Amino acid sequence: MDGISLSPRAAARTALPLAVGLGLLIWGAGQLPPDALRTALSGLPAIAPWRWIAAVALTGLSFLAMGRMEASWHVALRLNTQPWAARRTGRLAVAIGQCLGAASVVAALMRWHLLRETARAADIARLSLAASLSFMLCWGLTALVALWWIALAQMPSLSLSALPLVVTGAALALWRYAPMLWRHRRLAAAVFLWCQLDLLCAALVFVLLAPADLPVAEVAAVFTLALGAGLATHLPMGLGAFDLVVLALLPVPVADMLPALLAYRLIYGLLPGVAGLLSLRQATALPGRDALRHLLRDRAPAIWGLAEQGGAVWQDARGAALVGRALFAKTVIGEPLGRIPAALTLTARYKCCARTAVRLRRGGWAVMVIAMDSIIDPQVWSLDGPHRAALRRKLRQAQAKGATVAIIDPANHRHDMARIAAAWARTHGGERGFSMGRFHPHALCDQLVFGIHVDGTLRGFVSFQTGPQDWVLDLIRYDGTLPSGAIHTAVAAGLSAAQAADVTEVNLGATVTQRGPCGWLGRRHGGLAQFKGSFGPRSRPLYFAAPGPLRFGLTGLAVLWAVQRPHARLSCRLGRLSFAAPHATEGTTVRSGLPAPLEAPDDQRIRPTSRRARLDPRRWRHWDKPVQHGPLLRRRARDVERRTS
Repeated sequence: MDGISLSPRAAARTALPLAVGLGLLIWGAGQLPPDALRTALSGLPAIAPWRWIAAVALTGLSFLAMGRMEASWHVALRLNTQPWAARRTGRLAVAIGQCLGAASVVAALMRWHLLRETARAADIARLSLAASLSFMLCWGLTALVALWWIALAQMPSLSLSALPLVVTGAALALWRYAPMLWRHRRLAAAVFLWCQLDLLCAALVFVLLAPADLPVAEVAAVFTLALGAGLATHLPMGLGAFDLVVLALLPVPVADMLPALLAYRLIYGLLPGVAGLLSLRQATALPGRDALRHLLRDRAPAIWGLAEQGGAVWQDARGAALVGRALFAKTVIGEPLGRIPAALTLTARYKCCARTAVRLRRGGWAVMVIAMDSIIDPQVWSLDGPHRAALRRKLRQAQAKGATVAIIDPANHRHDMARIAAAWARTHGGERGFSMGRFHPHALCDQLVFGIHVDGTLRGFVSFQTGPQDWVLDLIRYDGTLPSGAIHTAVAAGLSAAQAADVTEVNLGATVTQRGPCGWLGRRHGGLAQFKGSFGPRSRPLYFAAPGPLRFGLTGLAVLWAVQRPHARLSCRLGRLSFAAPHATEGTTVRSGLPAPLEAPDDQRIRPTSRRARLDPRRWRHWDKPVQHGPLLRRRARDVERRTS
């Protein structure tokens, strides 16, 4: 990698463990019986099939944990990487590294190969160093417990009395880094959790393949120590040192242990390594967050602003898609840009168009119409004509009651808007989630908001997600004091603003269809459909599709649950990826385009954070202001911020 070189002393330190490992491998091979390989191969059929299947499943879970740990470091180090790409990079780097040997070096090279378009070589080196050191630190704590457990089996009285000494030693080892660990406690907890899950799964794989009469805890403890010895030698799959530790500490004849050692290497070493190498044939450098920001600014539909409200944007060389998470399932929302990303080929589709639904039905998917979109072209829309008579009547009623509509800045009306949103939620059963917008002051800062005033007091508001070609009606919030027709007036003002901004499509949102299996639910919400129908929109059917009836039912239930019971805290996956709404005050002309750069005075200057770099920097404006996690934890910016030069 450019800019990374090894000094002679560093090269010697790297070569020394490799030379020791080779020596142990040669010496250990000489201690084995002449027909060791034949004995190991002949013992493989004796392992029960269910043990093979469970070992493969645990191997997959182990590498999923390593991908999660890698993603935690990507966020902490503020790398320009998509979350799913970070997890994939971690899995490939670890799988190929442990299979080929020199795991740290090979894993660093794999990360550079996959991330060279989105990160600098120095950042990749920092990431590799952080991932390697954090794993070895977590392994060291586990190895300390494993060593104590093995000693407990040999000398019970001595080991029990040494337990306080072990705990004290671990505490003293961590005491030096206690302030740093506490400052980054969420990162430390996440890394420790995923590392321990990885070690547990790997140990259970070895337990399943080892002779069945051995104690599970003892085998897991010996495996932990053997794993560290194998990693220290830098040989492929820990050849030599791993086997010597296992054969020395487990009371099993060598001939009985050889099939387990070979099976473990096949399942946990060779299989992931070959799979990783094969996937590298299609693995190009994945687009990063900067590429996504350009994509959203120039091409993506306005509904992709849901990436600010718990969604995520996935992109590869084929195309990009908006993904929503619902309990145990992820779902593609709307239509992708280009082709669907390869990782989402078999993912359920929510609110897809009729053409996509027909294609998926021909492919054997289960498909059902679920909603109707209400589309308006503001360039040809007007209040004239007999079919707008009901709308004109509503507008006159609102005007007679003194209701006025103006563009407002959410930052100046935060408390009033929160009060209105809370009143609306109490009377409507709470906020909805998934593909439906939720009230959050941060999300509204990037939308175009129309406030409804009655007698000079803000009584309601309507917000639009804004895109380069289209707008989407997002929130309608009001208290119980709005006169009839006030919401119609605000939506009509939004259509007029879209017309002035040369927008060609305004989506008033989807309503549940009144036909088909969901017809009963649509008829319960007939008032919403009547409200949107008063503007004379063009209807467009939306479909839900999933590969097979079983996944259709399970994913549909997960989506329904996510709509009715959204997550309590909104989180942004990629950070300010939605389109910036044209901020304006009353009486100004609405124009599309990017917002002015965010500025702050010197005493409130915006500083990046190391813990959640993808958050809107406006959340971290005040040094002592409680941020992000609400009044429960009262976390302040000084607790989670890392100053940069």
